[in-house]
Amino acid sequence: MMKIVIGVEGLSLTPLEMDLLNTLQPFGVILFKRNCQTPEQVKALTASIKTCVPHCQIFIDQEGGRVQRLPWRHAPALLSFEHKDIDVLYESCLNMAQELKNLGVDIDCAPCCDLYIEGADPVIGDRAFSKNPKRVVELYHVWKQAFDEVGVTCMMKHIPGLGRASCDPHSHTTIISTPIDILKDNDFWVFKEICKTQEQGGLAMTSHAIMESLDPTTPLTLSKVGIDYIRNDIGFKGTLITDCLTMDGLEPLTLKERIDRSIAAGCDIQLISSPISKKLLDILT
Repeated sequence: MMKIVIGVEGLSLTPLEMDLLNTLQPFGVILFKRNCQTPEQVKALTASIKTCVPHCQIFIDQEGGRVQRLPWRHAPALLSFEHKDIDVLYESCLNMAQELKNLGVDIDCAPCCDLYIEGADPVIGDRAFSKNPKRVVELYHVWKQAFDEVGVTCMMKHIPGLGRASCDPHSHTTIISTPIDILKDNDFWVFKEICKTQEQGGLAMTSHAIMESLDPTTPLTLSKVGIDYIRNDIGFKGTLITDCLTMDGLEPLTLKERIDRSIAAGCDIQLISSPISKKLLDILT
């Protein structure tokens, strides 16, 4: 059964969106800056979504730095914690998680567990914790501990690594041509180490990059070879959610083809950031 996470248009649901959400009953709804103005408004929006879809999981990309959706919050970029005491990150994450919970958010699409790679496309850059794989693992566990204590789910992304991206998959086909031995010792190692400690598997978001050492022709999100590697070699046993399937990096495939191929590859949840519409509903049903 297809599990869809979809967007909505504005600060409150329109009557049409209510009807469409009632019909689709998506697994989740993801919030963006277009949906966030004040804490009171976001609380009202998440409550109205859950009235339409009682089981709905509310997602948000709240990393800090360049990627944060709440206009009143100014959390620092992940890279700024690289050389700080872990307690600083822990307190920051506790505050962030508690705020998200108060707003009605269930799942934060963060943190990035990609490596900071000098000279790579800045799509990751300071969104990474560190260039040191061991430090990334350490800081991820601090983040997860804080979120678990509050009761908000976090996810690691972009498995098995997007730090070496040649360009931004939001707008271009992205290729990572690094030899697999280097990836195994660094980028892949981060996720493998994290997976060893997560008995329930957790949540992870895929990378849209073409990893030439795994599958030289297919973005990882759509690659059965790539997803099998994540499951069997990296050891991820949890729930895999795609990065947004409307990104230009997956062209020229249609949205329906992207959905079908991500399911066939082994992804559990399909993320579509676009606002729900009649046209999208026809594609999804």
